[in-house]
Amino acid sequence: MAITVSPTSKAFGSVAAGASSSAQAFGLTPDVTTDSIFSVIITGPDASDFVLTNTKYAVAPAVGQYNYAESTLLTAVDASAFSIVFSPATAGAKTAQAEVHYNGVAAAATLTIALTGTGT
Repeated sequence: MAITVSPTSKAFGSVAAGASSSAQAFGLTPDVTTDSIFSVIITGPDASDFVLTNTKYAVAPAVGQYNYAESTLLTAVDASAFSIVFSPATAGAKTAQAEVHYNGVAAAATLTIALTGTGT
């Protein structure tokens, strides 16, 4: 079993370059009361166009860097664990992913959430 997220992906639609979408909240649900969230990070080719906001969990400074000392125990459903805003700098299709790094029942794992949008 693993932590689950809702929604599992997000298409932000079209947003004018230099503007921002409204924030999209993402919820996390643990499968056991010992799930710890290590970090949340946005990665991918257009990661800079998606901004992580309103997170209660550590934000990893770069891919592959996790601060295990700052992990947070997820003991119940967290309906607004973090939010993401789409803020395209330029026109065109944008893709990225949010990664939630956590410790589940057996070992460390990563939950990936697809993010898309179009700068106009």
